[in-house]
Formats: sequence, C-alpha cells, structure tokens
Amino acid sequence: MGLQPEFQTKVCRKLQLLMSQFLSWFPEPTTDCETDAFKRKTERLVNELKRSAESAEVTLEKIETKADHVLFSSNHIHDSLSSIDIQTQELAQTSKDVEERVVNIVLEHSQTVYKQSL
Repeated sequence: MGLQPEFQTKVCRKLQLLMSQFLSWFPEPTTDCETDAFKRKTERLVNELKRSAESAEVTLEKIETKADHVLFSSNHIHDSLSSIDIQTQELAQTSKDVEERVVNIVLEHSQTVYKQSL
C-alpha cells in the first residue's frame, strides 16, 4: 500500500517549498569547511523530514486498515440487526396466526359443545 499520487505530489511540493525556505535562511558558505558543514546539516534535516513522511505514511496506512475493519464490522452489525428485525416480524406474524387459529378452534369447540347441550 503506497501513498496516493495526489498525496505524493503534495508532499513533494511541500518538501520543495520547505527546502527553498530553508536555503533562503542561510547565507552562502564562504569556505569549504562551511560548505561541508552546511551539506551535512542539510542532509541530516532532509533525512529527518523523509523519515517523518515515511512514519506519517505508515500511520495513515494503519488508520486506513482500522477504518476498513470498522466499516466491515459496522456492515456486519447492520446485517445482523436487519436479520433480527425480519425474524421479529416473522415471529409476530406467526404469533398472530397461532392466536387466530386458537380462537377459531375454541369458537368451533364452543359451538359444538353448545349444540350438543341442546
């Protein structure tokens, strides 16, 4: 999993901007010793910036993975709740059907008993 191209472009632009700002803050070195020290310092700062960007990428990938897991779990919960709702509706209908059947049987039985008692 890598950075999206748009994000990479934004990161590169930001790095270029930071580097140009960084370079504008320092005067031109006048000696080889100053030049070497400036190069080492610049290289160290660029490497730190690169490590920071790589760390941010890893963190974003972890967040993306966790977000995918949360989405999957949410979908599973939604499906379970929908299933429970359907089962509840079916149970309610079955209870209503059983109640109607029992009432009809009791009514038929009562009528039979009544007729026999006459």
